[in-house]
Amino acid sequence: MDVEVPVENLIGEENKGWDYAKFLLGNERTGIARIGVSKERIRRIKELASKVESGGKPVIEIGASRKLAAVEIELRRSN
Repeated sequence: MDVEVPVENLIGEENKGWDYAKFLLGNERTGIARIGVSKERIRRIKELASKVESGGKPVIEIGASRKLAAVEIELRRSN
């Protein structure tokens, strides 16, 4: 769509509107993600995974730690 906007009304660089919109939408999603609740749930999962055993070892030592770490990294990026 061709839209003409007077130069004095431009916000940011010309033809970068969608990039700005994606950035704002990403921040909006982070704001409603309930990151604190997610962090608490991960803490609780770690606690339980260190107590529950499979094959004589805590499940936190059998691959669960990698998955939890990936989720924690994603939450930190969202912060």
